[in-house]
Parts: sequence; structure tokens; C-alpha cells
Amino acid sequence: MADLMVFINLVHDRCDAERDRDILIQRGTGKIFAVDFSQAFDPKNGTVPGCDILRCSRSIYQKLLDWNQDQVNVLLGPYLNGEETRALHARAGLILGMIRKRVEIAGENAVLF
Repeated sequence: MADLMVFINLVHDRCDAERDRDILIQRGTGKIFAVDFSQAFDPKNGTVPGCDILRCSRSIYQKLLDWNQDQVNVLLGPYLNGEETRALHARAGLILGMIRKRVEIAGENAVLF
């Protein structure tokens, strides 16, 4: 769920009681599936209110560290307009900064898993 919170903030989708109905957890494996991102890629620069990022996996953190705007533009260019892409890049940087700050305050082992 922690990585899903990062992703929801990255794509700026909704994070409310309705979102909870769109999250499926597979029995046996515990895999999490979010099935509705119809409101994603809002061109807002900030994070999603009420969808706090408290922890994340080391792999998600590393992907944010390795964020390559040119690659993202090539991959998502056919689907997103310029405003949506600029906001996505801004949010990636903002989220990375938030995670770094949490690591600084709480320690790496408390934040990254």
C-alpha cells in the first residue's frame, strides 16, 4: 500500500473513500491491484491531499532517483499533453524530496523497505 500511495501521488489520482473500493487484494499472495485511474494525470504540481507518503520500497525510491525526463516524455508523449507531462515531472521531484526528508528525519530503515 505504501508504494501505491507513492504512485497515486505521482499520477495525481484521487485518494479518498471511493478509491478504497477500487483497490483489490489478491488472496494468498497479498498482491495489491488498483483498478481505476480514470482521474489520473491531473496537471496539478502538488501531491494529493490526504494521501500521505510515509514509507516506500527501495525499488520505487531508486526509480525516482533514476527518473529520466526524456525517457518519460518518449514513453508517455503519445498519451499526455505537455502540461500533464510537466506536472508529472514536478511531482516526481517533489515526491523524491519528501521521501529524502522523511529518511533524514526518521532514518532510512524506518522509511525504506
